[in-house]
Amino acid sequence: VGVAAVLRLLQLLLLSEKGHCSLQLVFRLQQSLLETHLSELLEEVCNSMNDYALHVDPDTQHKQYRRFAPRSGGAPGDFPDFNHFQFDGPDASNALKFACETLVDDLEDEIILLFRRDTEHVSEELCSRVSDYCKDSSHTNEEL
Repeated sequence: VGVAAVLRLLQLLLLSEKGHCSLQLVFRLQQSLLETHLSELLEEVCNSMNDYALHVDPDTQHKQYRRFAPRSGGAPGDFPDFNHFQFDGPDASNALKFACETLVDDLEDEIILLFRRDTEHVSEELCSRVSDYCKDSSHTNEEL
């Protein structure tokens, strides 16, 4: 049983105890649910790193990680041109997953805060201000 399920059950039990649950406690439980859900989503993102590989743009030779695996529910035949991807075996995917997990570990609180504030452009805010990775617009990638 996941933490989110336990928190939801606790919230339901507290709400069913009429008059014994303060609004502040319910709010804190809701915040915990949000944080738990976002943490689980971030973990799923890092687990999906094996769907990405290094892509070399044939015109500019610019290298970046791009998704090569089709998304579930995507259009049939919606595959990228594999000729421009460099598949370096499972070690490359593991390294990308490890980098993702490290980034999430280092910035998880800031990421959750961005979502809690309902920031309009989360990816740009995360890339440029929070992580300070993107020095210019060439590093941003909506696909990721």
